This record gives sequence, C-alpha cells and structure tokens, in this order.
Amino acid sequence: MLTPYFLCKNLSSLVSAYSSSIIISVMELHYIHPSTKLNIPTTSLALGNFDGVHKGHKHVIAQAKQVGLKTGVVTFEPHPQKLFRPDLPDNRLTPLRDKLYLLNQLTLDYCFVLRFNKAFAKVTAPDFINKILLTNLNAKKIVTGFDFNFGYNRQGNTQLLASICQQQNIEYLKVQQQRDDITRFSSSNIRQALKTGNIKLANHILGYKFFINAKVIHGDKRGRTIGFATANLKLSSQIAPKYGVYKVTAELEEGTTHQAIANFGIKPTVNGIKELLEVHILNFNQNIYGKRLKIHFEQFIRAEQKFDNLEQLKKQIQADISAAYNY
Repeated sequence: MLTPYFLCKNLSSLVSAYSSSIIISVMELHYIHPSTKLNIPTTSLALGNFDGVHKGHKHVIAQAKQVGLKTGVVTFEPHPQKLFRPDLPDNRLTPLRDKLYLLNQLTLDYCFVLRFNKAFAKVTAPDFINKILLTNLNAKKIVTGFDFNFGYNRQGNTQLLASICQQQNIEYLKVQQQRDDITRFSSSNIRQALKTGNIKLANHILGYKFFINAKVIHGDKRGRTIGFATANLKLSSQIAPKYGVYKVTAELEEGTTHQAIANFGIKPTVNGIKELLEVHILNFNQNIYGKRLKIHFEQFIRAEQKFDNLEQLKKQIQADISAAYNY
C-alpha cells in the first residue's frame, strides 16, 4: 500500500517532493545538510546507500540495533553517482519513496537522508565523521558494509572510520559481504539478474518481490481494441528490467491485489519507441487512471517480440495468460 509510510519531521518538503499525503507511522524522517544539528538521543547508525534494501542491507541494519540506543539509518539522495555522472542511466532498484517504505518496515527510530549536492560532496571524510555523525547525529555506534566509502573524493573508508571512532571512544562495526549457497547479496547482482530476466534470483537476493511503483497514465488504448485493456506505467528514476512479458501481481492504492501479466518494452508490433510497462489485470474492470499501482514481479515468461499483425499478438497474449496461470 502507499500509506502509511513514515513520520516526517520535514513534512512540507516531503509532500512537495511527492505531491502526495503522508500518514504517521513509526520511523522519523529527517533531511540532513552539513550544518543540520538535531536534538535527539544517542544513536546507533547504519550507513549506506541501501539501494534495494536487500538481505545484505538488512543484515547491516540489524547489527546497528542495540539496547539503550536509538537506531537510525543514514542514506543519500540522490545517489552520489547521479551527481558525478549525470550522463549514466538511472539504475536504482528503489527510488527514494520506495526505499523509505522498505526501511520503515525494519522497526527503525530514525532515517536520515543526506541531501547529496556539490556542497555535501566537498565535506572531508574526517568532518563527515566528527561533525555530522558524532556531533550532529549524536552517534555512539556506527555500522557499515565492508566496502563503504565517503567524504571528499571518496577518501574516507572503513579503516579511517574505525580509527576515528576508536579515538572518540565510539563503537564501530564493519559487516562483511553476506551470501548464501546460491549467490552474494549485492545490489549489482540484483541489477544483473533483472537485466537478464532472472526474476527468481533477483527476488531471492531482495528477500521480497521486485516491484515498480508508479501512476497509471493514458496510453494509445490499443489494448482494449483486441480485448486486453492495460494500465500503462512509465518508469522514472529506476532500473529497467529486461524487455519482455512477466507474471506479476498488481497492488492498488487501497491495498487490494490482483493477478496480472505485464509487458515491459517499446511495443515493436506497433512500431513503438518509448519504454512503457503495460499491465493487463486479469478479471478486472475499474478506472484507475491517475492512481498508483505497485507491480510485483514474479516470473519472466518470454522476451518481447514483434508480430506481423494484431491478431497474432492477441493469440500470444492469450498464451501468456495461460502460462501465467500455470505458473
């Protein structure tokens, strides 16, 4: 569901950013600038981008929970790569809204979103630790992954963090790479799985079904002419999975879920050129234009292909629906 999401101390800016209502839940959300000083109890902080909030991330965050300390997560928005390499495609698994939703399910006291801009990028690694983490966020314990880098020109690393924390009598814990018998738990492995259509592996690492959360927009309405009306969603600031047809579950704003199939691609049969996620919800007939849909990916059925005519496409969609039911 879209709500409840999180308690936001900076509620007006969040509403402005998403143009949606926010309902109070558990986690306090704070946007942080280099000079931000908060009057909060002592904290235990987990640091990282946490893109996807996958099993490895959850393990790091779990290590930050300690009796007597408030638990907080420190993350960055936008992703630092977006500032330094704006030419690269946005490969985030979870846009900020969805990342906060997932973090809010982990029983955290705080989420601190660092507004990563050119000014923040100039903060030195020692200043990041001493002024922001220890002074402004009142950290008494800090936990990171094994490859965490930070500060001006990424000069800060886990060795520097451990050294300064020792000097300041702050507990520091570096969490090693997590994996199981199948694979390493990493965001890069999830991205690779999505790019190749391996939804099963992506969902295994995530610990939940990969989802796309977007508003339904108007399309060319060609689907209804062949008996398969679709809800059209445009991806924004998120990784694009492999072009093809998927078995999915569609979750409406009010929380109801429906079985569905989805095609992500450019619609080559009708000479399309723009990427679009088209979702055909089975046994469904409601007007949901302008509403949000959360599409949970369950299984890759086939790659997108071009058909000679719409009749061939119609027959294939019927076969796709049968394949989805069999799954």
